[in-house]
Amino acid sequence: MDGNDRAMAGPVELSHLAVCRTALDRAAELGVVAGDRVLVDARAYPDPVDWLLAPLLAGASIVLCANIDPAKLAARSDAEKVSVQLV
Repeated sequence: MDGNDRAMAGPVELSHLAVCRTALDRAAELGVVAGDRVLVDARAYPDPVDWLLAPLLAGASIVLCANIDPAKLAARSDAEKVSVQLV
């Protein structure tokens, strides 16, 4: 596979290399680095670049959640050993 092959088709077409660069830039914007454990609220961050690609390409792991109860967020973060919250 060539890094310039199309990764996404549609109104905006991006190469695999462009998608990876975009995800790494987004990880830096979100403060996600290698070794992080990232809790992501899927409603607050619906873009797969945010909830999947940015953490993975940065070397982080993901705890993807939907319908997070704010009253239980701290306990969930502690139980999952979360270092970054995207909520």
